[in-house]
Amino acid sequence: MKMKTLNCVNDFNWHFGIKLINYLDSTVNTSMITNKWCWKDFGNLFNNDLNYLLPNLKKYLKKVNTGNPSIIIYNLIKYCNLNKKWAMNIIKSYKTGDPSFVAYMMIRDYSVSKKWVKTIVENAITGDPSFVAFIMIRDYDVSKKWVKKIIKNCKIGDPSWAAFMMCKYYNCKHKWAENIIENAITGNPLWSAFLMTKDCKSSKKWARQIIKNCKISNPTDKNWAVWSIRNCKI
Repeated sequence: MKMKTLNCVNDFNWHFGIKLINYLDSTVNTSMITNKWCWKDFGNLFNNDLNYLLPNLKKYLKKVNTGNPSIIIYNLIKYCNLNKKWAMNIIKSYKTGDPSFVAYMMIRDYSVSKKWVKTIVENAITGDPSFVAFIMIRDYDVSKKWVKKIIKNCKIGDPSWAAFMMCKYYNCKHKWAENIIENAITGNPLWSAFLMTKDCKSSKKWARQIIKNCKISNPTDKNWAVWSIRNCKI
């Protein structure tokens, strides 16, 4: 009988590390692993005593479609000298987790190309590519036009916040940012509406309309937003 693929987690921790090792080889003694273990400890383990498991770990990472496996690959490059080209191809294929942000980490720490990161962000169907687009212009001087296009087309993450940040720090027209917030179907447009009134001179009347029409927030958030905008000094 074919063994079911172990579900990956969004946030790697010591408990999942034990599960992963036992999945790869049920005979391994994992009693030395404690809740104080971090990625460096697991990396040392895979790099030394469990080095023979790396081929099977790579097979697992190639087929897993749950959680955030991109971050495992990122750490295996760091601690186990995993082939970067192989890693980039696998991250590019992921439809789970937050490959956009891991792609940003890859350019930050492993000098992958800007073009590759942009491709990951452009094709992301999970995570928060609008946030990554913003930090790419902040840290790697991608074009404002490209960032605005990512934010405008984004149906995941929090494009409202990214639009506010572009308005505040990169002189995007506040009407453009307001339009992103007005049409948001994900994220926290109420928070972004408040920030727009506070920092980008959007009107309180406009912000109140966002609160009234918002379908993706709970009553507590709406009450907070009403109070905050009422007391906001423009």
